[in-house]
Amino acid sequence: MLQLSLWSLPSLLTAAVLLAVLWKLRGADAVPGIYALRGLVVAAALWALAESLETMLRPMDSRVLMAKLRMVLVCLVPLAWFAFALTYSQQRVRANRLALNLAAIVPLATVLITFSNEAHGLLWAQMSLIDVGGYLGMTVEHGAWFPVHVVYSSALVLIATTILAFALSQSAESSTPIIAVIAAPLCGAGATAFALSPLNPFPWFDYSTVGLALASVILYTGVLRYGLLNRSRIRRDRVLEALHDGVLVARSSGELLDGNAAALRIFGLERSALAQQNINELVPSLPLLRINERSRSIVEITRGTHAFEVRASMLDPHGPASDVALVFRDVTRRRVDDQQRRETQKELETLALTDALTKLHNRRVFMSRLTEEIGRVQRHGATLSVLLFDLDHFKAVNDRYGHDTGDEVLKTVARCLEQVKRVTDVAARLGGEEFALLLPETGQPGALQLAQRLREKIASSETMTSSGLPLTVTASIGVATVNRNSRQIDDLLQHADGALYAAKDSGRNRVCIANTV
Repeated sequence: MLQLSLWSLPSLLTAAVLLAVLWKLRGADAVPGIYALRGLVVAAALWALAESLETMLRPMDSRVLMAKLRMVLVCLVPLAWFAFALTYSQQRVRANRLALNLAAIVPLATVLITFSNEAHGLLWAQMSLIDVGGYLGMTVEHGAWFPVHVVYSSALVLIATTILAFALSQSAESSTPIIAVIAAPLCGAGATAFALSPLNPFPWFDYSTVGLALASVILYTGVLRYGLLNRSRIRRDRVLEALHDGVLVARSSGELLDGNAAALRIFGLERSALAQQNINELVPSLPLLRINERSRSIVEITRGTHAFEVRASMLDPHGPASDVALVFRDVTRRRVDDQQRRETQKELETLALTDALTKLHNRRVFMSRLTEEIGRVQRHGATLSVLLFDLDHFKAVNDRYGHDTGDEVLKTVARCLEQVKRVTDVAARLGGEEFALLLPETGQPGALQLAQRLREKIASSETMTSSGLPLTVTASIGVATVNRNSRQIDDLLQHADGALYAAKDSGRNRVCIANTV
């Protein structure tokens, strides 16, 4: 049943070499095309094992079965090589399914023809055994479909090798991996061509397994050891494509050379149209030509509703016309957050300095400005007046009409105060119904005149109650004025407060002046 001979050793050694390569590929799950490459190695190893079993078996039917199984694996090897090249070049975990489906049509037809060969003889027209010194070898006469299979498989390998070599040429630091990728399939194809040629002195022996062994050694020594499947090297390109930041590469004159998926989305471009674009037309505000070896340009641009921070740097700082890498980072959310933060800060500052109801300055601001103006009087001999007033019988307004109406009255008084005061004056609500007006560079006559105008303005202003009836209030005002010669300048507010109480005691709705001389 079995025959042992030296003719089985080449295929066994080939299987061993391929299994060793498969072991080297462990732990590389993140590499694009790794599944296809593993599939190729497994198919080639099984191909070699099937070839070895075929040489060991003596019955014709057993050999034919092994030949059919070997043919299935022969169809899988070029297809797996094509899948690996396609996936690796596109830097995806899996290959394009449509391309693979189309590429698999002829191999699938070959498999179907293989297992139905007895009915038509399209693959093998005749198979026979010959005795070579006690060894039974099998020879075949190929049918009409076999050349189709050979030509198609060779074309598939050629296309895949071209794709892979081009992909490597874009990133490989050494030419060795490129040469190895080209040489490996050439060894396999050369061994197969020699086995099928009239020059083959042993027509019962398939040299393809020898070619597989040489190809696997070349791939390992010339490709794997040079880092073709090194995770960090491959992930560099994959990370670039996965970045949320847009990346464009342009010449110093502005013509675009390359871009990642994010950049294409930002500018609404197709990759095929990238070479026809100029960065200076896409982003007129980008100072591309100002970049030099001593600086990195950082500008901000707007595209639609999005804001982008653009960083540009030379790829060759010492080159007179270096290509430029441009990174577009979407800072829209940050800009919105910054704007909201500024608005919130401004609002908080306003709340800290402003009376929430009347929108006048609050007591804190007024006291600070009062201290500043008193210091100015003491240093430079200026004149300063203060009006301090509150509303007459305001508690009765709240009790009779409610606090909502009381608040509206306070707002009306605030408007009167804003209408009467000058630009340089400081109006404030000190609390409750008490208000103050700081009058820099204003003497007693001017302060008295303004106080009378304010009192009349308040008395003539109406506020509508909740029932729709007009309501008027009056105010009692105390005025105090100081200059450098005045006694107790720091007590200016107390003097004004004393004058206010004098106005109330004398009948309300009037103005009284404090004696500060």
